[in-house]
Amino acid sequence: MGKKKIATLFQKTLVGQIVLFGVVALTTSAFSGWNLNRQLRREYRSKGSAIATSVAYYSENLIASSPAETTQSVIDEFLEIQGVAYVFVVDVNRDIIAHTFVPQVPKELQLLQNVDDFETIVIREIDIKNLGDFTNISAPILAGVGGYVHVGMDRGLIRGQIARAMQEQIFLIFLLFILSGIATYLMVKKVSQPLDRLTEYAQKLARHDFDAIVDVKSKGEIGLLATTMQKMARELSRFIQRLEAAVNELNQTLQALREEQEKSERLLLNILPIPIARKLKEKPTHIADGFPEVTILFADIVGFTKLSQKISPQEIVQLLNDIFCAFDNLSDRHGLEKIKTIGDAYMAVGGLPVPREDHAEAVAEMALDMQRELRRISVERGENFSIRIGVNTGPVVAGVIGTKKFIYDLWGDAVNTASRMESHGIADCIQLTDSTYNILQNKYRFKERGVIHVKGKGDMTTYLLLGRKSDNEDKEARGQEEECRV
Repeated sequence: MGKKKIATLFQKTLVGQIVLFGVVALTTSAFSGWNLNRQLRREYRSKGSAIATSVAYYSENLIASSPAETTQSVIDEFLEIQGVAYVFVVDVNRDIIAHTFVPQVPKELQLLQNVDDFETIVIREIDIKNLGDFTNISAPILAGVGGYVHVGMDRGLIRGQIARAMQEQIFLIFLLFILSGIATYLMVKKVSQPLDRLTEYAQKLARHDFDAIVDVKSKGEIGLLATTMQKMARELSRFIQRLEAAVNELNQTLQALREEQEKSERLLLNILPIPIARKLKEKPTHIADGFPEVTILFADIVGFTKLSQKISPQEIVQLLNDIFCAFDNLSDRHGLEKIKTIGDAYMAVGGLPVPREDHAEAVAEMALDMQRELRRISVERGENFSIRIGVNTGPVVAGVIGTKKFIYDLWGDAVNTASRMESHGIADCIQLTDSTYNILQNKYRFKERGVIHVKGKGDMTTYLLLGRKSDNEDKEARGQEEECRV
C-alpha cells in the first residue's frame, strides 16, 4: 500500500516536472538558439569584413606590382581560417584575377563582380546551389579603383555550432531533469512515508481502534499533525466510552419503559375492548358511541352471599376467579365483550364495539355454555351452584367514563331491562324479553313463562331459553329443560 502511494505521488510529481522542464527547455533553447545565431552572424560578418579588408590592403600592391599567382597564393592562405568558404578578387575591369574555387567561380558569384559602391564594404546573404548558404562580404581595393575583394563566410558552420550548442544544452537539461527526478523521489519518499503512516492511523481510527499509535518522527507540520491526531483520538475514545455508557443506560431505561408500556397496554386491554383502547391511546378524550341494536347478558350466581359466609375470603376469591375465568373464555370464544363483574354478577354484550348481525345468537350460545360450565365446576367442587341469567335486545350507548380506573360501560333502557330479566329470573334458567325471543325463536327452543311484573317496567311477557333446536337433543339439554321449570 505504501509503495503504491509513493509511486502514485511520484508519478504525479514527475509529470509536473516533465511539463515544467519541457516548457523551460523549449523556451531556453529557442532563446539561446536565436541569441547564438545573432552573435555568430555578427562574429562571422566581423571576421569576414576583417579578412576582406586585409586582402584588399595587401592587394593594393600585389595587383600593381606582382603577378596573379602571387595574389592567388595570398588568398589561399585565408581559407585556413575557420568559417571562410571562399575568396576571390576582381580588378577594376570587373575581371576575376584570383579565386579559391575549383575549377571556376560559380555563376551566382560572378554576378557579384558588378559592385556599384566602390567606397564601402557590402555584405550580402546568398545561396549557391549544391554549395550552401553564405554571407558574402565585398571590400573595395583603393576605394574601388583597384577592384574588389569578395570573402564568403559559410553560414552552415553557424547552424552546426548552434546545433552542437543546442545538443549540449539539451543534455544539460536532461541531466538536470534526472538529478531533479532523483531528488524529487527522495523528497516524495520522505514526505509520503509519514503520510502513509498517518493514513493507516486514520483508517484504524475509522475502525474505532483508538488504542493505535502512529509512528511519525517528523518534527515538522506532519509530526505536529500526528501528535494532534493522537490527542484527538484519546479524547474521542473517552468521549465514545462515556457515550456508550450513556447509550447503554438509555437502552436499559427504554427497555424498562417498553416493558412497563406493554404491561400498561395489557392492563388497558384487560379493562377496555381493543378498538376502544386504541382510540383512547390515539385520542385521549371522551369516547361515546350509540348502537341501534345489541344483546345484553346479566348473570348472577344464586345463593353465593350465603355461601361466602361459610368459607374463607381466599376461598371466595378463588371460587369467583375460577367461575369468571371460565366465563371470560366463553366470552372470547363467542366473540362477545365482557363489560364488568359486580360482586358475583357478570355482564357481557354482543354487537359492540364492533357491530355484528348474529349478536343475539352469540349471547344465547354463551348463556347455554355458562350453564354447562357452572355444572362442571359444581361437580368438580362437590357443590350445587345455580346461575340466573337475563337477556335483552335493544339500543344502547357505550363509552368510557372517568379519568382514573377507566371502565367501558353501557347505558340505556335495554341495559336496565336485561338486568331486570336476571333479577326477576329463575335459578338455572335463562330469561329473555320478547325482543330477543323474536330474533331467536326459529333457531332455539323456548318455554313461555308468561306475564310477570317487572320493577320499573310493569307487566312483561318473558321466555325461558331451553336450547338450540335439533333433531338429536342430548341428555344434558333435556336435563336442563327439566331443571328450568316455572
